[in-house]
Amino acid sequence: MPGIAVPATTGLWCVLGYLGLGGLADGISNIGPALSAQIQRYTGTGLSLGPGATTTSTVRIVGNSHHSNSAMTTGIGGLTVTYTVAEGNGSLRLVGSEAPPAPSVNVITNTNPIDESPVSGGGFAPVNWTMPALAGTYTLTATGPATGGPVTFTATVPPIIGFNVLAGDWVNENASTNNVTRLFIAVEGSVVTVYAWGKCSPTDCPWGPTTASTSAWGSAQQIVAFWDQGFATQTQTITYLSATRLQVVTATHFVPPDPRTDFTLTEFFTVPPPIPIPPVP
Repeated sequence: MPGIAVPATTGLWCVLGYLGLGGLADGISNIGPALSAQIQRYTGTGLSLGPGATTTSTVRIVGNSHHSNSAMTTGIGGLTVTYTVAEGNGSLRLVGSEAPPAPSVNVITNTNPIDESPVSGGGFAPVNWTMPALAGTYTLTATGPATGGPVTFTATVPPIIGFNVLAGDWVNENASTNNVTRLFIAVEGSVVTVYAWGKCSPTDCPWGPTTASTSAWGSAQQIVAFWDQGFATQTQTITYLSATRLQVVTATHFVPPDPRTDFTLTEFFTVPPPIPIPPVP
């Protein structure tokens, strides 16, 4: 917001049309010092999120406490930020609120002590933004009584990938692993079955089949497989990374009286190379 510096009767320089410590000045103020205000994006944009996922987006209104060409590093509390999504761009809710989601909400910037810290003065206004169920790129805007607006956030919901991308043989990239050496994943409709083999000698030990939980597939492209081996339980979180790579986090819990310590191991699996077919003589 443009301002004009005028000498106040107290000898302090204040501004006309700037946001001062006492509020938005619409005339000569002698409450000094004055603040010019700017709204800034605080959290990231260009996110990739699953259908129905929720992210917290935050802007900050900042100003300076000296004169108009000082760096704007002091947050300004008590100001109203309006967040808005257009129809089809998801829904909004105040952080911590159980109120029904809405296409527009007002958030009051918080107030912190003014000091030398990065959060001096506060000025933060967070909102929870929930994505639509359909794939696409979506936009959230934030406006407030400050220059620099509106601030825009974007998020993309990628197309949902079917379970079939998991199907087949997968081998551990670490040929020297002492944990899981191989996975075979079978897909039949919405049912995903995981077979695993653990490192043994002279041949690897089959863990047998288990039906995986697929509840996190839509939001994180993850499935979770569980085996109860009696002496221990194995929980695998399998994340699809690409057509040729999986991340597999295996959490091993030893059941008393087994004295061994629980552990979690993150490994990566790849599609094995095809077996060459000898030429027909």
